[in-house]
Amino acid sequence: MDYLTISGKNYFGSYKYVRKACRAFIIKDDMILTSYESKSSHYMLPGGGLEEGESDDECIIREVNEETGIIIEPLE
Repeated sequence: MDYLTISGKNYFGSYKYVRKACRAFIIKDDMILTSYESKSSHYMLPGGGLEEGESDDECIIREVNEETGIIIEPLE
């Protein structure tokens, strides 16, 4: 499992809290699946916050299904 720290132009040097999240790279025919967040006008990888007692795999399966309707099987 790899971990990333992502900071965009909305990062101001400190966080009020940290929440663990899972994101998926879903690749088909040399294209990467993204979703569009209209509130922030950003494209994002599907995924979201880890719920209490949930594994990383359970989180990403649930989040991708909630956001896209696709049922995935994580590879890594």
